[in-house]
Amino acid sequence: MSEDYAQSNNETAYNLFNKKINYSLEISSQGHKNIVDFNFGERLYYGRVSRDMAPVVVNDAFLKTLPYEAPEGQKLQLLNFVNDIFVEMANQFKKSAMLGKISTKDPYLTNLQVYKAYESPQASYLHHEQMYFNNIKKYILKNQKYFTNFEEFVDILMPYLQHMVQRVRFTFAGYVKSRSCSVLASGLAIEIADLSYTNDDNKIEQFINSPNWLYFVNACNSYGFRIDANIPWRIVMDIAAPEVHEISSRYRLPNTVSILTKGYRSASMIGLSKFIEQLLRLYNFCRQGNFSLTEECKGDIITTEIKPVEYDLRKLLSTARSRKSFLKLYLYLRLYEEQPQMPEEDMSKIVRDTIEMCQSSKSYRPVSLFFESI
Repeated sequence: MSEDYAQSNNETAYNLFNKKINYSLEISSQGHKNIVDFNFGERLYYGRVSRDMAPVVVNDAFLKTLPYEAPEGQKLQLLNFVNDIFVEMANQFKKSAMLGKISTKDPYLTNLQVYKAYESPQASYLHHEQMYFNNIKKYILKNQKYFTNFEEFVDILMPYLQHMVQRVRFTFAGYVKSRSCSVLASGLAIEIADLSYTNDDNKIEQFINSPNWLYFVNACNSYGFRIDANIPWRIVMDIAAPEVHEISSRYRLPNTVSILTKGYRSASMIGLSKFIEQLLRLYNFCRQGNFSLTEECKGDIITTEIKPVEYDLRKLLSTARSRKSFLKLYLYLRLYEEQPQMPEEDMSKIVRDTIEMCQSSKSYRPVSLFFESI
């Protein structure tokens, strides 16, 4: 066990606290401006929010496949200009190794190998959603929360979600803007090693103490990459760097604004477009078969067989709820996720104003342009 740095989380809280401080001090003492803490402040959302903090996801049309294969054989992708810049930097490392400018014995910082790149937030959200569905169903069964139709189901669901989403986001937009969604979903991040995130001792030994470390830091700086202070083998493109715009201009993305507006799409619009179907799937997932309800009536015990209503999308919208009512549910869930302490009257006004703008514009775009900026 290392005396100075954590090797895992299987130590006492006291030891971990002190060793994490040692690691942070070692990193900060390096004095490199392009080594940054992505767990701090707005950097936590880097590449997953627009300039007004609305959640965004990569526009797949701007993804480009790297000329490498991951160890598991899967396809590796990045935003097109990030792809080009990384390949150029990797080639520079190869040249420097051939010329003897850097050590050829470093397992990670001689020939740059990509282990992880873009991870689809839509794909990872499916796992997150299923976990949520399972927990909701367990809650309903454990507490014998019987429902016979969609309205009764919503009356059970919303109070549960109102408190739960403050800790674990339910909507796709909320997920994208949470710690559950990795910076790898941004299309800007690359990992060039497959080491443990919790082993700080390995980070120091394999990277910080590497003879090629300073060359790596300077190269990243020259090509517009930031290095994650907590995961030094993870590099993230700085889309505000002028040297980046020289390459991104090839794809008609000449500046930061164009990258964020063309290279990304609204996560809220994507999630909202599938929200009704999502709740219908959740209803059907939680819906029981026939069940019996027993009650006393004038001294007699009466047992009634209940069969919950079955819905498809058309029936749900024609007999249960309007699209406007689903929009209202969605907006309240987003407020519960982002602003749970907001007074109810303020929430109501924001929801009402957003719905009115959607109705007048005959689109859901105000959700992305107005509501999410709040």
